[in-house]
Amino acid sequence: MKKLAFLLALCLPLFGKAQLSQVYQEDSFHCEGRYLPYRVSPAPFAQAPILLFLHGSGERGSDNAKQLVHGASPLATLADSFCIIIPQCPEDDYWSSVVKSVDEQGGRHFSFESELEPTWAMRALTGLLDSLMEADDFNAKRSVIGGLSMGGMGTFELVSRRPQYFHKAFPICGGGDPDIAPLAYQTEWWIFHGLKDDIVDPEFSKAMHQAFLENGVQSTLTLYPEANHNSWDSCFAEPTLYSWIRN
Repeated sequence: MKKLAFLLALCLPLFGKAQLSQVYQEDSFHCEGRYLPYRVSPAPFAQAPILLFLHGSGERGSDNAKQLVHGASPLATLADSFCIIIPQCPEDDYWSSVVKSVDEQGGRHFSFESELEPTWAMRALTGLLDSLMEADDFNAKRSVIGGLSMGGMGTFELVSRRPQYFHKAFPICGGGDPDIAPLAYQTEWWIFHGLKDDIVDPEFSKAMHQAFLENGVQSTLTLYPEANHNSWDSCFAEPTLYSWIRN
């Protein structure tokens, strides 16, 4: 099974848009007078766990399609074990309530403060999850969350807001508030970042990993010495990632 999953992960990046649209059906969730579009693969069996994947800032919008650019294809190999949900954040919003700024040289800076009010996108996410889990149709104890860049930030924050839902989490080139570490003890983490990342400082991932360890949270940190911000390419090429998510 592990060998098969690895081989499928190598092949799936070749999937075209038409094939991905067959794997992921269109749907939306109504929240506070607005709609959160998302793609979903049908649950493969009763009480299947959810695999929630959060895209980066470049895939924001309302077309319910751009969020499939990164991650949807390799993760499709897990559609036999999970109901995969890939929501799309609105263009004017952000998954995480991080404070963002840009300096005179164009460098981006982020400040993570867990006490900030959640964004509309985060409220919609928690609402969607609550509606699914409270209906008792899915297995919260085995569900998984991952995301890249903005989605990696959202991964840290969403687990802190709904820690009871996620068995495992894999944030890629993201960051978060280390103060959330005590809330994350039920979740096993695998954190990824490129050491040459000039968009989101890898120190954010290092700080989260260290905070988890200090609070007795299971955490693994994988750093790619030559990777820039697109460390998701290296992450999705990890031969053991898919078996780790399944188990």
